[in-house]
Amino acid sequence: MGESVALLRDLLANVHPQMKVAARTFRLAPANEASLRAAARNDGIASLRSACLTVADALGALDRGASSWACIKLYYSCFYSVRAWLSMSDEVHIYVGRTPSYMRIRPAEQLNLGRGTSHEFMFERFSAAFPQLAIMSQDIAAEPTFTWLRHQRERIQYLEPGFADPSAYELFESWEGKNQRALLDFYLSVDESSTDYADLFDPQHAMIAIPVRLLSDTIYNVRLSHQFSFPPDQLAHCQKLCRAGGHPISRFNQLIR
Repeated sequence: MGESVALLRDLLANVHPQMKVAARTFRLAPANEASLRAAARNDGIASLRSACLTVADALGALDRGASSWACIKLYYSCFYSVRAWLSMSDEVHIYVGRTPSYMRIRPAEQLNLGRGTSHEFMFERFSAAFPQLAIMSQDIAAEPTFTWLRHQRERIQYLEPGFADPSAYELFESWEGKNQRALLDFYLSVDESSTDYADLFDPQHAMIAIPVRLLSDTIYNVRLSHQFSFPPDQLAHCQKLCRAGGHPISRFNQLIR
């Protein structure tokens, strides 16, 4: 449980012992705003570190021939990046019973009930909160970006009769046997205003390109106003995980350092 969830639970309990009852009448008091914001931002940093570790593990998995695991981890990294971005933007998320809910951290703000699974809910919140972001500007194969990513993960994890490893899934054909460092550099550096930016949404690139670029954009957004760094042991672990051709990927290590 994150710091912001624990604190919000305590605030709700002060209103009524039953959370569903408390959620209907709760309003955020100005006296609790600063502490809840600080807790949400701590949770955001923790989620961002998780996103970095997850992308590093995914790229390392591709290097080991475990493309099924890489697909799962790349999808989950998007969830962590989105959760980090929202938390750092003063939004807290909590379950009221079985219903995902969110609250903007502002005086007199109330809880807003959502729907769907935790992942569907978080991606919907991100899409609603930041429709202007370039990463949200295009579909992938006629599906919304996060829907397409989820469908790839579900197909490999649940619908395929078995994992294809060590053979690579078609999702990673652009990565296998190519100059992977050059590709990663392109994903991270291509300008949003360039026509080449659309390549990130090509199904042959998107399973790596979108999670990597989303992570980069999230780190950049966080560092505009907050310190973000790894504890030394986590940084070393992350750099150890991330490999191409058995060697560290310096461009990724620069991103997270």
